[in-house]
Amino acid sequence: MQIYLVGGAVRDRLLNLEVEERDWVVVGATIEEMVATGYRQLDAVFPVFAHPKSDEQYALARRERKTAPGHKGFSVHTSADVTLAEDLERRDLTINAMAQDADGTIVDPFSGRADLTAGILRHVSPAFAEDPLRVLRVARFRARLAHLGFTVTAETREIMQSMANAGELESLSRERFWKECDRALREPSPDAFFQELLDCQALERLVPDLARALGASDGRDADDRPLVALVRAAALSPEPLIRYATLCAAASLQIAGENSTDRLLDALCAPASYRELTDTTIAGFAVFQSAAQADAHELLAGLEKLDAFRKPDRFQRFLVACQAIAGAAEPVLQSRLAKAYEAASAVHAADIADVSVGEGKKVGEALRMLRRKAIAQMPD
Repeated sequence: MQIYLVGGAVRDRLLNLEVEERDWVVVGATIEEMVATGYRQLDAVFPVFAHPKSDEQYALARRERKTAPGHKGFSVHTSADVTLAEDLERRDLTINAMAQDADGTIVDPFSGRADLTAGILRHVSPAFAEDPLRVLRVARFRARLAHLGFTVTAETREIMQSMANAGELESLSRERFWKECDRALREPSPDAFFQELLDCQALERLVPDLARALGASDGRDADDRPLVALVRAAALSPEPLIRYATLCAAASLQIAGENSTDRLLDALCAPASYRELTDTTIAGFAVFQSAAQADAHELLAGLEKLDAFRKPDRFQRFLVACQAIAGAAEPVLQSRLAKAYEAASAVHAADIADVSVGEGKKVGEALRMLRRKAIAQMPD
């Protein structure tokens, strides 16, 4: 039995990046031997096990054969005679097809280390085309490594484009697509994920309205492009929620019609909180834009429309998303709306006792009056 560290852990170590998780492959063993050694089998189909102490995942070396369309249409063969090279050959990219033995020696049968040095994302073998999920994975690795200068080779992108045009990606569930989107939104360059999918024509198959919005940006000023807004959002916040709302709200401004926006959001299949912030950003962006010229009455009405006092966390995220979308025009706008919120939030229901309120006046009306007064007294 030989055990190797494989995949992302090897890649990230060589790139001097933080290793988030470690995966291992076991050569020369059987399922029965793994169980007898104390490993716990995690999957009835794939020979993946949890280490008895570390709980890290250990998989038996395996061969795969395409048996049906789609991401799961594979038969898996494991036995003690499957070699490490055979296991690595089934992986997506050369930079993910390296292993490290117990002595620290790197096993690199597909020149992944050279591709790391060159900043290249290259498929391992023609079998890449058998799994449509790999298109999304390549795009996600672009999001992870674009800040280091990594690009996809022309040959790999050509295969990705052929897969998209052949309709291979339609076999992926929306939930699976969202899982990759969510992971990409957490990476250093989330814009590269969507740009890569656009370049290989996969995005128009998966989210045609988003593809149309991004494509429609080509003739616009750079500051108005949704992906540029996403770049700014990534610089402002690590939160995928804010990054998502920024992209989708900016894209919504590019496409006409409420139905297009609804279709776009439905296709992405994000959690309810993501859609809520996106809807708030779309509906409230005009409030954000008009804040510089708005009087106290208009500012308070805008804050109430945004439900800022009841949902302050969402409002703060809204401000960041709008800041990213507005770009160069942002600082004055964001500052004025944020200061209006701070001034109005300093007013509390307990302050109403000090106000002369006529008979029949409601507490809410008195609170609004005090908030409006506080906003009006803000320094310019």
